Amino acid sequence: MKNISILLMLILVGMICNAQEKVTVSTARDFVDAISSNKIIEISENSNLILSDLPAGESGKYYKLNDVEDGKSELVIMNVSNLTIKGLGTNKVKITTKPEYGEVLIFENCNNITIENIYAGHGPRKGLCSGGVFCFNNSKNIVINNCTMYGCGTCGIDGENVTGLKCNNSEIKGCSYGIVGLIKYNNVEFNDCKFYDNVGIGDLFYISNCMNVKVTGCTIENNTEADGEFSSLINAEKCISVVFKNCRIENNATQYLGKLSNSFTLENSTLDNNDFKSLFDDGDSEKQNEEFLILPRFENENSNGGTIIFEYEDNGGLILPDME
Repeated sequence: MKNISILLMLILVGMICNAQEKVTVSTARDFVDAISSNKIIEISENSNLILSDLPAGESGKYYKLNDVEDGKSELVIMNVSNLTIKGLGTNKVKITTKPEYGEVLIFENCNNITIENIYAGHGPRKGLCSGGVFCFNNSKNIVINNCTMYGCGTCGIDGENVTGLKCNNSEIKGCSYGIVGLIKYNNVEFNDCKFYDNVGIGDLFYISNCMNVKVTGCTIENNTEADGEFSSLINAEKCISVVFKNCRIENNATQYLGKLSNSFTLENSTLDNNDFKSLFDDGDSEKQNEEFLILPRFENENSNGGTIIFEYEDNGGLILPDME
């Protein structure tokens, strides 16, 4: 009985220690000052937090402000657990940065991060950026709900060494290098998201050395490659289990649909009115390469004028439509 009482007390203490304190902010200064573990930061309705106006070079226990351009800053949130950033109200709350050379928000060595109802990107000046919107490095258990990540940022989500990312009911639009750039991400989900009006200087979905990536019920449309580039819509080389399921892929224009490993699956998804010069990049169509999925090429005129449906077989293969 005594042991049970001690166990219950330890559980209660743990719950108290992990309880999230709630604070409401309306300025970039208040937002940065509120950053810590076990915190819910609610951003007031109709606010616009311009993070780049904060003093570059400043740092605190859980953040630092990198100098990225002419004294303009880039916010890095670090070593934080159980942090929620939530925009209040019906409309998404704005978080912006002015320099095109910085990320909007960087998270390093963080765990259990939730971002909700946020409209984040670069502005008001538009151009060719070299920083993205949300960047996660060496972090775990990230959730993005009902957010817009917009360009001219390089891409909506990027970073390296992350376990557990769920992006739900969100959109990535107008980015200047691609849609996502994920390196060594494991257990990733994009659910009911929209990806549109992005330009690929590199590949649009760049997914490298990742495991268990699922893109489900998403719309991918009106994305293009930059002039003179040989991009793919999806680059999932050197990955284990990348699945695009129940997706609508329309009106995109890139050199390839995909540069893909043999563990890639396109399930119950439709392709319509896309301009792909080739379906897949096999590296060398005359040489069998076991590392990549080798599928027949088809000319652009055969890819338009109707919906192409890829069906999934129980043995893990793809059924290619008859392109004759």
